[in-house]
Amino acid sequence: LRWDDLAIAVKQQQRAGHPLATHIRQLSLDSNRISIVLEKPAGDDDDDGDDATTVEVWLDLSRTAQANVALLHDQRKGMQEKVKKTEGQMAKAVKMAEKKLKGKAAGNETAALGGAEKQLLAKRRKKFWFQKFFWFISSDRLLVLAGRDAQQNELLWRRYLSPTDIYVHADLAGAATVVIKMPKGGIEPPQ
Repeated sequence: LRWDDLAIAVKQQQRAGHPLATHIRQLSLDSNRISIVLEKPAGDDDDDGDDATTVEVWLDLSRTAQANVALLHDQRKGMQEKVKKTEGQMAKAVKMAEKKLKGKAAGNETAALGGAEKQLLAKRRKKFWFQKFFWFISSDRLLVLAGRDAQQNELLWRRYLSPTDIYVHADLAGAATVVIKMPKGGIEPPQ
């Protein structure tokens, strides 16, 4: 008997209403498998929200009935464990999100953050406009800027030099331009 002939015979038996043939959904005889449709028991403890009254099951024809049942039972058990772990992780994630939200609402954002997140926040600190230059704050609390190269020297002189600032430059090729930013209140420069 060829596989095609067997598939035709199963279809004929299904049309005739044979009780076993009506449970066969698909034949995959080249891979030695068959798909059957079974009714779910009335007291099934699955809480998956599925309202279907039937379930499709693939059976391996090279195994015994007990081996197929044991395999299906192991698969179901594994799936139930995965569902439990997933639900546990989801609950943990929701709890962490609520904790973060409470921390932010209380005004203490860093209390809810972990160590890695604190480092990430520190890395994202916004740079001041003058940090691209050489800079320091003098003992008189004045900002002193110097260019790193000729392009930055030009930028300091053209864009950032205001009339109240002090400009220092040497008459040497490649010397840095230095700008001492004075406060706008008209304070006298220190001697």
